[in-house]
Amino acid sequence: MIGLIISTVVATPNTVTVSPNTSLPGSTTIMSLIGGLDYFVIALAVLGALLSAGAMAIGNHSSNGRLADRGKTGLITAIVVAVIAGSIAAIINFAVATGGKIH
Repeated sequence: MIGLIISTVVATPNTVTVSPNTSLPGSTTIMSLIGGLDYFVIALAVLGALLSAGAMAIGNHSSNGRLADRGKTGLITAIVVAVIAGSIAAIINFAVATGGKIH
């Protein structure tokens, strides 16, 4: 996943190749920390979505348009954060694969 970021570069007269190197000291710990951080971001996004949905419901029930709008904004933000956090590994892998094809 994120192991692609930690890599070794081998240079020859005409080419440069980049390959993942997960044998570096601490690389497994860093990958575990990043996985844990991803979990907490998604958990906080779910919590934010629940709180925002509650604010939207209270705002609609009490005819408080401002609170309802803030709830909608928070709900949309929480959904976007969850989508980005859930797909960030695929986005990074896509970028690395695309960059590797440029000659």
